[in-house]
Amino acid sequence: CLAPALASAVAPLAGSYIDNRATVTYFDTDHGYNSTLYSNTVRVQVQPLEALTLSLNQDILRPAGGMAVLPRRLTNTGNVPSAYTLSYANLASDGFDLTSLTMVRDDNGNGVADTVEVPIANGATVTLAPGKTLDVVIWGVVPSTVPAGTIAGVRLTAVTSLQNTSAVNTDTTTVADGAMFQLAK
Repeated sequence: CLAPALASAVAPLAGSYIDNRATVTYFDTDHGYNSTLYSNTVRVQVQPLEALTLSLNQDILRPAGGMAVLPRRLTNTGNVPSAYTLSYANLASDGFDLTSLTMVRDDNGNGVADTVEVPIANGATVTLAPGKTLDVVIWGVVPSTVPAGTIAGVRLTAVTSLQNTSAVNTDTTTVADGAMFQLAK
């Protein structure tokens, strides 16, 4: 039994070359033999491409007075090292704002803002090599006076420095009715 495998392709690095030559083989019915023709070789140079992904949006449920924790992953899917400006903000068109909104580098990738992990200032720039990732956690506090069912939105935006390629992620926190508990991994 063969297990399914995930296919993965890595883009060629900027500045590398790709050579291509076409070949056609056919049977020449007029002369009764096979013929092969070759085109000229074409060489193209791979151009720089900045690209990125942010993990999917998420919706969470938290009690009034509780902490909202929003883990995210940024991946450089381009073919050059890229500098990304990261900005985060409460949305203006929702029911309330999370207070003490902060983003930290999630060095151990556990999805929790551990006390030893370094904060990332709003508008800071981080650099990633092609194929590399950065885990971050955005967290904030749900005010204790917010009624159940009210929704807050937080947006994370990452923009590349050279080509202004961007990705946006919007998370929502809904205030729960009653007490809750949360397990951390």
